[in-house]
Amino acid sequence: MSREPDGGALRAGPLWFRAARAAIRQLPVGRFRAFTWLVKVPLPPFEDRLGDDAGGMAYRCDLRYTANREMCLTGRYAPRETALLRALLKPGDTFVDVGANLGYFTLVGAAAVGAGGRVVALEPDPRMAAELEENVRRNRLAQVHTVRAAAFDRRGTATLAGYDEDAGNWGVSRLQSAPASPTTFTVECAPLDDLLDEMGIEDVPLVKIDVEGAEQAVLRGMRAGLARGRYRRVLVELHPWEYADREAAVREMVEEMEAFGFRGLLADSSPAAVRPALYGRGGLPPMVPFAADTPAAGWPHVLWALPGSELS
Repeated sequence: MSREPDGGALRAGPLWFRAARAAIRQLPVGRFRAFTWLVKVPLPPFEDRLGDDAGGMAYRCDLRYTANREMCLTGRYAPRETALLRALLKPGDTFVDVGANLGYFTLVGAAAVGAGGRVVALEPDPRMAAELEENVRRNRLAQVHTVRAAAFDRRGTATLAGYDEDAGNWGVSRLQSAPASPTTFTVECAPLDDLLDEMGIEDVPLVKIDVEGAEQAVLRGMRAGLARGRYRRVLVELHPWEYADREAAVREMVEEMEAFGFRGLLADSSPAAVRPALYGRGGLPPMVPFAADTPAAGWPHVLWALPGSELS
C-alpha cells in the first residue's frame, strides 16, 4: 500500500472528482452504481472528510478499498452501526475499538467522546495499523491510544492471515493457527483485560469487536472485566461463517454473556434494512432480543449491555 513520504501531507481529491461526486450524491437512485464507474479512473490516495453525522474527521482515502469508497461517497461507513456508536458514546467516555482497521470507528468514537474522553484502538495487521496511526495523527487526536496487537485469550504471538491488497476488501485479516494465506504476519497478542490494566483504564462504556471470527477468544480475554462490570456495553460483529461449529460458537457466546448479566440485542443488518441507511434514511437500526437461535442476515451486530446501559 503506497503512502505519502511524510506520513500525512495529502491533498484533497481533484476538483473534477469532487464535482462529479457532488452530482452523484444528488441522484435519487443508482448512486453506488454511478460511483463505481467514476472510480474506474485511477486516483492516488487523497485526503477526504467524513460527514458531520460521522464526526467530520479527516482520513486518508484510497479508492481501491471498498470501505473507503463508501466513506467517500456517503461520508460514512456502515451507517446503522455508526448511528448506534454515536448514540451510545457521550463526551468524556472511554471507547475501545478492537479490530480498528484503518480507524473509521476510532475516528467516529474520538469525535463522540471529545478531547476529555479516551479511545483505545487495537489493530494487528501492520499495514492497517500504519493507516490507523496516520489517520489519528492527521486529526491530532491526543485522546486516542493505538496498539499494534490483537486482543486474544492469552499473551504471546499469533499468525495473522492478512488481506489481499489486490482485492477490494482490506478488512478481512484474521488470526489463524497455521498459515493459509499468501500474506501472513506474526503479531503480538494479549487479553484486553491485561492491556487495559496496564493503561489504568477501568470503566469502559463501550467496546466494539470486529475480528473476523476470533470473537470468542477476545471475549475470553475480557472475562475478569466482564465479571466485575468493567465493560458496560460490548458491540460484536458476528462472523458465524468463520466458525467450525456455528451453532456451538454462538450458543457459547450467548450463555457466557448472559451469565455475566448482559442482555443481547441484535441490530438488523439485512440488505433491506441497510439499503435505505446508505441513502441517508433510517437512523438507528431496529434492535431485537438476541438468542442462540435468533435468525441473522448480512453482517449481524449484537449489542451486549448490562441492565441500565441499554440504548435509551
